[in-house]
Amino acid sequence: MIQFLAFVTTLINLFGLAVCLCLGFYVVTRTPRSRTSWLAALLLWSLTGFYLHNAMALHVPGSGLLPWLRPAVMFALPFGFHLILLLPLGKEPARRDFYLPLLRLPEAVQRRLGDAPRAAVPLAYLLALGLTLGGVFPFPMAVPPADAAGPAVLLSDQAGGPIHPLSVAYLTLFCALAWVHLWQGRKSAANPRTRRRYTPLLGAVLLTLLGGTYLALGISLGLPLPSFPGDLAVGIAAVTVGYLVARHHARVQGVNVQRDLLYIALVVGSLTIFYVVVAEILYLGGHIFSPLTLILIILVAISSLMLYDGLRTAVDRLFYREQFQQLRANLRALAREASIGQALPDRLQAILGALCRVYSIKGGCIALREGDAFVCQASQLAVPVGEPLAAQVVTAAEIVELPRPGTGAPEDMVLLVPLYDGEDQIGALLLGAKESGRPYGEGDRMLFEDLADELGAVIQSTRLQEEHARAISEMVSQFREREHVLQRQTQQMLAGHEEATGPAGEEAGDAQFVPLVEDALRQLHDFSYLGEHALAQLAVVDWELARRDHEFLTHIDRGKALSEVLVRAVGKLRPGGPEPARHSVPPREWQPYVILYDAYVLGELNRDIMSRLYVGEGTFNRTRRRAIRAVARALQEMEKEAQRLGE
Repeated sequence: MIQFLAFVTTLINLFGLAVCLCLGFYVVTRTPRSRTSWLAALLLWSLTGFYLHNAMALHVPGSGLLPWLRPAVMFALPFGFHLILLLPLGKEPARRDFYLPLLRLPEAVQRRLGDAPRAAVPLAYLLALGLTLGGVFPFPMAVPPADAAGPAVLLSDQAGGPIHPLSVAYLTLFCALAWVHLWQGRKSAANPRTRRRYTPLLGAVLLTLLGGTYLALGISLGLPLPSFPGDLAVGIAAVTVGYLVARHHARVQGVNVQRDLLYIALVVGSLTIFYVVVAEILYLGGHIFSPLTLILIILVAISSLMLYDGLRTAVDRLFYREQFQQLRANLRALAREASIGQALPDRLQAILGALCRVYSIKGGCIALREGDAFVCQASQLAVPVGEPLAAQVVTAAEIVELPRPGTGAPEDMVLLVPLYDGEDQIGALLLGAKESGRPYGEGDRMLFEDLADELGAVIQSTRLQEEHARAISEMVSQFREREHVLQRQTQQMLAGHEEATGPAGEEAGDAQFVPLVEDALRQLHDFSYLGEHALAQLAVVDWELARRDHEFLTHIDRGKALSEVLVRAVGKLRPGGPEPARHSVPPREWQPYVILYDAYVLGELNRDIMSRLYVGEGTFNRTRRRAIRAVARALQEMEKEAQRLGE
């Protein structure tokens, strides 16, 4: 029996540790700028310490880490009380309302005390600190007595000390205050929907009181009861509060928190199981494996996986320029959020189910236009999903009753609400009769008209989002392909220069060298970018730098040198004689030089240059391409001469 209780207690504590640790990281990484998110995370991490202490006290009772975990866990109570006074969340509380939230009491008491109840949260922290310094802990934090036989899985195996009952008084006091606060908020709620938001919070407070009292009294009275029911009750209460905070912020951001959490749970859980299996294989091979190893695997696996995106963002600052840092962060966020998005049929099914449930409608379906027909995409006790509906049955200019004269109607459907996008009908909402048997009135029709507008907007937005997703996927694929081509060109350039087998770029060929020259010309005045460009490694750039008197050379100096080399190469195109006046049309032999110099050195717009030269866009582009090839060839010849002089 003791071994079974030890197994169950260990399982509950390890599971509680994993859930509290993961949910704490989830809340704070999704909304790091929210003070309530950090408070919820502190509550969950304190409970993580509670479960970590319990698991280690069960299997490693002599660990030196246990005395450090006991004081940390004590603050789970004031963290939870503080958070309860801020829930349910609306907008983010102001600084004063966050640090000194008002404790709601009965009106007569509230008028008498004024702002005095704002001191409840500081008082909770001060009492927690005092009890911690006095060695009083609310949960089974004490070292098992020396005569305990086997694992300390019973409350009677714990030694609480003579002043341990003070923890029961502390717990009861602040749970009672939290209950009164929530009850007063529920009474003053404006509508039933707002009142329902208090129900899980009241349940969490009740579970905390019952679980904490069970543990504390059981220790003080030495009752031979298992400890895991109290551990489970306290964990459920904390996870409920943390989940409510996560769900609120997810709604604000427009994220499906259920799918997001399920996705994270599957990823973290599968990799944690993989680590455990590897450790078990090592154990079978003769390596030492203990419960402490399992605890460390859970801690490291969850912490590393939940912080992975944050660490990658930090490391990006070392290797990528600012614009690419933001691009990578946005792509990671898009990949994470796109992985949990709902498809259009799923969204329509959720909306239809909520509509039938809230307004007590027996059934209904939503059909969308596909070509000349309509196909059922969501159904609630009506037409099967995927079944086509005749256009004459569901086409209407306004809300009409079914069946209409001269047309049939799906069985049990009594009302047709057309869905429009502008002048085009994109779908139809078909509803069955009310469960009360009453007919739909004018108020119902007005409600359904507003609903139809919103539903049409959801359909169009979802379809547009899907199109954007496909476009983004294609753009990312093209970007990756071009980036790989540029990287290969850069590597070939560097390899050709290092081996000194000939003029840089000659072995790679004009087809690979010319794009590099064009890219450098486009960024001619961005010295930081040019300093990291492949062309910055050319010998002609080193020769240009050697002419200068610099105490310290940086990549910016190299970028300036490359810029001057490129301007000098462009200058090779300049014909002899005086330059034509700005307001006259230059002769044809000046066109290549004017196009490159004005576009890249002076930064003028292409249309202004075409107006000056009096040429069309096609002639302009052909001349520019030929001029860039000529500059690339001149740069190769300059590189060859620079290498010869450097020998």
